[in-house]
Amino acid sequence: MSWAYWGIVIGLTAMVIMLIACIRLLSFDHNEDVPSLGKAGGGSLDRNPDPTTIHRRAA
Repeated sequence: MSWAYWGIVIGLTAMVIMLIACIRLLSFDHNEDVPSLGKAGGGSLDRNPDPTTIHRRAA
């Protein structure tokens, strides 16, 4: 077949692969490793053990 046909086929395939990769990145569940961290971290499920500091500014 012609080069234009294969160019379109390869381009569409690359676009579908990129779409799947973007969907997987956006729907990545960050809570998968929380139970293992909870047991290793002394039972705390908090990812950041340090308390957050709140900075206030005058209006």
